Amino acid sequence: MRVAVYTGPKPSQKMKQFHWAKLRGNQIKNTLFTSLKPNDIEIDHSLLESLFQQKVIAKKEVKADQPAKVVRVSLLDPKLLQNAGISLRQMQNSKDVKAIMAKSKKELSTIVSDALLSLDEIVLPVDRITMLLGCVPEKSAVDGIAAWLEVEGNSFDKLNEVDTFYHHLMKIPMYAQRLKCWRFVRNFEAENSELEVEMLKIQKGIRCIRANRHFKRVLEIVIAVGNFMNHGTRSGETVGFDIASLSKLAETRASVSANGTLMDFIITTVETKYPEAMGWTDEMKDLKFAQNSSWDKVDQLKNALRAQIMLSKQLSKTIQPYGAIDCFPEVIEKIHDYDLEFQDSLDLHASILTDWAELAKSYAKDPKKTKPEQFFSIIFNFSTAFTATIQSQKAKKAKEAAAKKKEDARKEIQRKKRELQQRKNALNYQKGLKEKTVSEEDSTANAQLGDMLSKMTGAAAQKRMDRTNVRNQRRASKSGPRRRVLKSASRRGLDGSPLSPRAAADDEDDVEEAGDV
Repeated sequence: MRVAVYTGPKPSQKMKQFHWAKLRGNQIKNTLFTSLKPNDIEIDHSLLESLFQQKVIAKKEVKADQPAKVVRVSLLDPKLLQNAGISLRQMQNSKDVKAIMAKSKKELSTIVSDALLSLDEIVLPVDRITMLLGCVPEKSAVDGIAAWLEVEGNSFDKLNEVDTFYHHLMKIPMYAQRLKCWRFVRNFEAENSELEVEMLKIQKGIRCIRANRHFKRVLEIVIAVGNFMNHGTRSGETVGFDIASLSKLAETRASVSANGTLMDFIITTVETKYPEAMGWTDEMKDLKFAQNSSWDKVDQLKNALRAQIMLSKQLSKTIQPYGAIDCFPEVIEKIHDYDLEFQDSLDLHASILTDWAELAKSYAKDPKKTKPEQFFSIIFNFSTAFTATIQSQKAKKAKEAAAKKKEDARKEIQRKKRELQQRKNALNYQKGLKEKTVSEEDSTANAQLGDMLSKMTGAAAQKRMDRTNVRNQRRASKSGPRRRVLKSASRRGLDGSPLSPRAAADDEDDVEEAGDV
């Protein structure tokens, strides 16, 4: 199927571009675009044109008295010209260079050339030297600038400022080589120190593993435990194992997960059977720094310094003094001094390489395939896990002790509560016993008192009855006027008032008794 071609209207003036990714013919095949019909779409083209037309920038009129801008000639590579121009403007606008230019009234090229010859580290710090080395023109370009200036009618007024700068600066013999040698001298101490630090970290790691007596005991325990667990299998009956397998101790859990891991068992064995070996992790502290070293970085720094020294030595032999203030011989002297110092670093490197090979082989590792930092990390991580497990065990024991203490306190409180309740029950029992005794005594007393009252009441009643019977008998057997008079008189008081029945009866009895007498 043939792809449709856009045949819509065209703008009457230049438009802003829509920067899309245009698909070519082969890209459009078998896509939905083949079925689209953009020519049939209705668009307000006049509005679109008014919104997205390109702005017309009016050209500034050049005044008659204003001279036309002079276009300067450059014979340098355009890219180098741009980069060098940016770098030189940055340098020229810096405070220190501005101050020197204002004071000395010299051009930037003169200030830079003087600084290079006098080894002025203020004007040319290492970063500016690196910047200048990144913008060194080809010799052919510099020669072209010189040839152009020799042509009649050509002058520095018509030459680009960057071309002028390099025309003056490149008069110094082997300008770029001088910069390289000087930068090497300025950077050597820092780079060599960095190399030595990396090597010393590795050396410390090797020495701390070699000197650790108790770590071997731990490895023996691991071998014994591993052979026991792997008895009867292809993994059993061994006298050694890959040191990387130490990480699996913390991953091998007991059949009952609450009983911990194989690491817990190893620690318990060391703690109970070989307590003197518990401090082996303290002897591995230097591995913290050794594991962060890099043998690749050591080789990289060593090779770079070696190449720079060789290059600087070769260049220093070909660079000749230039002018009265050329201090480059000082650079040459330092190159020789640093060459001797670098030999000490190489000797240290060879010694460490030998020590590492011996240590690696003693642990069945290939020193060419295994980096020192990898080996250090294995042991350091095991040491860290060993210590962390110990802390975890202590925390667990402390938690269990706290729980036991809390449970003991709860039981003690319950015991005291029971004792208190028992005492309370005993007191209540005694109190009840006492109340019962008092109650029984009261009942007995009341009963006795009742009996006594009953007896007293019964005796009185009997006596009264007896007296009544006696009176009745006397009344029946005796009679006469005198008794009646007395009886009649006795029923009245002294004042002649009648007596109460009880008083009359008692009086009558008294009369009768008197009569009897």
